[in-house]
Amino acid sequence: MSLKTIADDVALPAALAEVAEIGFDFEWDEETDETHGCDFEPYKEFEAPEETAEWFRQWTGNDEADGFWIIRPGVDVTTQPVVYIDSDGELGVIARNLDDLLWLFANGSGPAKAFSDPGRETQRSGTQQD
Repeated sequence: MSLKTIADDVALPAALAEVAEIGFDFEWDEETDETHGCDFEPYKEFEAPEETAEWFRQWTGNDEADGFWIIRPGVDVTTQPVVYIDSDGELGVIARNLDDLLWLFANGSGPAKAFSDPGRETQRSGTQQD
């Protein structure tokens, strides 16, 4: 699929846009080099396909890289796997689809934490353990 065949609509899927509006608490402790909270700070919409492709190409070193991994042709982007790619070259699938990504967020895991600590236990907020 070439960039010219990608739709001009760059709006975030509705569920992701709603989560982005709420926002997340995220802190990095410089002394311990540990993070707390959800490391997710999306733009209000997807960047232009050409810009996304340029970033992917720089990060991956692959001049053929695009932006979306469409593994299920003809199916909405919200049902596609979500891949984590960071600027240091780490990459991997972190969710089967947008719904699974939203569950990660609900657990307090952002994309980087989901990648670096996939076995992380569920956080409980506002509950006491006996």
